[in-house]
Amino acid sequence: MEIIEKTGYTNNILKTFTTSPFGYFKYFEEILLKSFKKVSFKKRLYVIKHYILFAVLTNRSLKQILQNIKGITNKIIIAFLYLPGKLKTKQKFLNKRV
Repeated sequence: MEIIEKTGYTNNILKTFTTSPFGYFKYFEEILLKSFKKVSFKKRLYVIKHYILFAVLTNRSLKQILQNIKGITNKIIIAFLYLPGKLKTKQKFLNKRV
């Protein structure tokens, strides 16, 4: 397994995630508004995980993030992953804010 070093790029992108997450949130929200019929589950999960990450960073509730999502499958996956995603996001990003 390869170990990833925290280079300047990694530190800067993590800082950008926490200081201005709204653009990323809108980007992943726009992706979730499209049809996922021919998208693999792995890619769908990637988009949903990032959508939850940026929803938490922009202080959105579960009700707020579910209202604009297309597809019952996406809504179910988001509902199941929201709480673990919120806890992980708070642990990784929000505790490090200064």
